[in-house]
Amino acid sequence: MKSIKVGNLDPRVTEDDLRHLFGRFGAIAGIQLYSTEIINRFAVIVFYESESAKQAKVLDGLKVGDYHVTVE
Repeated sequence: MKSIKVGNLDPRVTEDDLRHLFGRFGAIAGIQLYSTEIINRFAVIVFYESESAKQAKVLDGLKVGDYHVTVE
């Protein structure tokens, strides 16, 4: 499995939104959303295939909601 970190998430973005957006790159094993007052909201998305995670990085800088996400 391979994971990516999606940072700078709009507070309104849901797990289902992320599944829909990133699921086109391959099967997702899991998504964990994180949010604190100190850091920007982010998610860790785990794919079954490492190639899916590599392909998903093309979404880096995409505007999702009102924020431009980072994908690492």
